[in-house]
Amino acid sequence: MASSYPRIGIFWVYQHKLISKSILLSQASYSSVGIADSNFSHIDVWESEKVYLPECPTLFDSEYQALPRGRILFDKKNNTFSMFADRKIVRSKHYRQMIINAFSLQAQKCIWRTDSHYVVFS
Repeated sequence: MASSYPRIGIFWVYQHKLISKSILLSQASYSSVGIADSNFSHIDVWESEKVYLPECPTLFDSEYQALPRGRILFDKKNNTFSMFADRKIVRSKHYRQMIINAFSLQAQKCIWRTDSHYVVFS
């Protein structure tokens, strides 16, 4: 069985499915304070790359901020992943576990945080 390596990136939740774009943590670059982040922008990945296709074609005319979304960063100093997301995701054990699995993370290293940037706009 191939081992899975932790990833960082961005994600959305739609009808109990995860839509995401990520990179391996080992490929990430770090800021001067030791934070690893992907350079993915939710709007670009949604509108230009249409990351939701082909699995969710009904989302074709939707806006990227209309679904619960978030971002995963890694803090090298504390050896933790910071999950910034809409409160609907943060409050749901199901969604949190889905994200942990998809990004190959360890739950005890994840710190879940709400952020006004990731509030759903309809």
